[in-house]
Amino acid sequence: MDSNNQMNSESKKSALSIDIGYGNTKAVWNQKKTPGKPDTWSEICFRSVTPGVVVDTGTSLSSLDRVIVNVGTDSFYVGPKATFEGGTRALHPDYINTVEHEALLCGAWHYMWRNTGQVTKSVDILVLGLPVSGFQANRRRLQELGSKVHRVPVPLELRQRYGRDYEDVVAKKVLVLPQPMGSLRLASEHERDYDLFDDGIVSMVIDVGYNTLDWFLADGMTPQFELCGSFSGGFSQVLKAVSRQIGFDHGVGSQNFGLVERGLESGEMNFGFKKIQMQQYQLLARKVADGAISDLLQQFDPHRAGVARIYLTGGGAAAYKDSLQARLPDHSIEMMEDGVMANARGYYMSGLDSFAD
Repeated sequence: MDSNNQMNSESKKSALSIDIGYGNTKAVWNQKKTPGKPDTWSEICFRSVTPGVVVDTGTSLSSLDRVIVNVGTDSFYVGPKATFEGGTRALHPDYINTVEHEALLCGAWHYMWRNTGQVTKSVDILVLGLPVSGFQANRRRLQELGSKVHRVPVPLELRQRYGRDYEDVVAKKVLVLPQPMGSLRLASEHERDYDLFDDGIVSMVIDVGYNTLDWFLADGMTPQFELCGSFSGGFSQVLKAVSRQIGFDHGVGSQNFGLVERGLESGEMNFGFKKIQMQQYQLLARKVADGAISDLLQQFDPHRAGVARIYLTGGGAAAYKDSLQARLPDHSIEMMEDGVMANARGYYMSGLDSFAD
């Protein structure tokens, strides 16, 4: 999370985007533009895990980067260090209606306050997102949930100044977008020789989430929902296969997905009593990714739709890039920089766009 505490100088409107995925929760509340330099974002990303609080020993007694969020009678840890390990993500089919989803939203709002040093009772616009597959069915419900009053814990260092531990907050406006549209909005901001806003130019975003693999089509910036879709082919499928194989090979049982993810990235897993080299499991990960891309291309053919450019985004994008390029060698495939944050950044920009209309 960067330390830029200055509110957006280009707009008097306040915006907060929160992308609550099955894998990670991402939030953005400011974008600072400096000519000739990359944009600076005020943002945070943490795993979408919400371990329950068994005994509240007091926030001040812990140096871990997390916060206790109360939702009704339930209490959860939320934040970068919500757990000592990777934690277990929720793959609940009705995720947006769970208390865990509300805890993650309130936790993200808390981290905005911590970064800005200000406790504000409202934002002008809150931007949220949904996977493509559930967008039409759940859009109105998520808008209702986003519009309600949320009880957000005040950062410890601000409690004496504000005189309370919690603040009730509300968004004056709530915008719900299909998740990959955030990446397309972000991409359009940085294209110089390729105008994504032109009608007749078809762009495709492939979003490798934790649970779902989404594809999103737009003519210019107009969504083509009849061509969009998703299925359960996200990065968790890779982690599940690798975890199961490690357990089978080494007799250690299925491994925590967080540990497996770090092992695939670093090339080895450390069990304390032995180290496992991950090269063969990286090959397995590629095989699973190949299968997911094959399934996608059986459901949608970019050639037939006249897709001009493909953007690959999402937290699991790196694991799928080679598989996608191998199957579509004649297509221009752009890997979104910092793909895990791309949707949330695009949400934020779309939120401010809505005030300019």
